[in-house]
Amino acid sequence: TIDLSGSVHLTDRGVSSVLAATSGTLQFLNISGCWRVTERGFETPARHAPGCEKYNPKSSLVKLDVSNLPHLDDLFVRTIAKSAYTRYLKRLYMRDCPLLSDAGFSALKSMPRLEAVAVDNCRGLHGRTFREVLDECLTLRELVANRVVLLSDDAIRSIAARKASFGYTGGVGG
Repeated sequence: TIDLSGSVHLTDRGVSSVLAATSGTLQFLNISGCWRVTERGFETPARHAPGCEKYNPKSSLVKLDVSNLPHLDDLFVRTIAKSAYTRYLKRLYMRDCPLLSDAGFSALKSMPRLEAVAVDNCRGLHGRTFREVLDECLTLRELVANRVVLLSDDAIRSIAARKASFGYTGGVGG
């Protein structure tokens, strides 16, 4: 586990270094509130460093918190979804990311091992792609979308269709 939350001087280079140095051993990375970090921190070196064409990182990251990142947008989520570092990711927290939209959320369908996703207070989400993500990510058991004020009826119906998977209790406790 590496918790760098709130490290305002952390950049993509630092994230890349951490991921490369711990390749195959790091299970949880928290970079919430590290506002200088963009999607480039999750790119494998072959994509942006000459001479690294054959680098193939091992992945063991199962939990990632990228909450409260002002630059977390659709491209950022697509990059995370395709990154070699996140191929075994089970838990993804993207709370308080106002630029995240339905288009970015739909990239999660390429992450079939996901068990939990949190998108609390992501004001750009309407939930239009919830159904396709839920249909592809059969292991997804927890979808937290508190204060996502623009959720559509279709999004709620998609969640309700999977109520058994989400531990639905018939309204008790919540």
